[in-house]
Amino acid sequence: MKTTTKAYRFWGVLAAFGLLFGGCATGPRFEYTEQKDSARIEPPIKPVQRIEQYGSCSIQITRVDGLVASFDASRPGANWVPGGNRPLYVSPGKHTITLDIGQIDEVYGKTGRNDVGVVGAYAAGSRPTLTVEFAPNHAYRFTANLNGTVIDVTLWEETAGTSPRVAAATWRLDSNRGYSENIPPVHSR
Repeated sequence: MKTTTKAYRFWGVLAAFGLLFGGCATGPRFEYTEQKDSARIEPPIKPVQRIEQYGSCSIQITRVDGLVASFDASRPGANWVPGGNRPLYVSPGKHTITLDIGQIDEVYGKTGRNDVGVVGAYAAGSRPTLTVEFAPNHAYRFTANLNGTVIDVTLWEETAGTSPRVAAATWRLDSNRGYSENIPPVHSR
């Protein structure tokens, strides 16, 4: 009898963790397949996304119209890892887009052993919800730049390519910036 009770407890705990950490906790996913009039949001530039052209911040689209998207829209630096290079398709018209924008810059200083290394990080970020209008059969790209205490977000229309791109919309957001303490690296504690 005790073995049966332990088995029920095990499966009960397993089911509770499944509900807590599974798909029920995050909500339904945004699933929209390409149609003949779809607008598309481009992923990060491969193999390298230059900061001067595409901004200093990483951008992830976390939700589209309230549905979970988890789409990397912009990531400065090297993007050579395979995968994640398909665009995100949306129907033409207005959509509510939730972004997770962030920038982390390493700060260098003494680590306590007469060498120089990372001792802290300057972080900034924002999680805005934007209303965006997409035109049919157009390509778009989000970029963001940290400018002091604000993050400037631009939605570029890139249907004809990245060279003749045109700013379709811009937003200025609070960066919620904060400086973490100058904590020595783990190996020096």
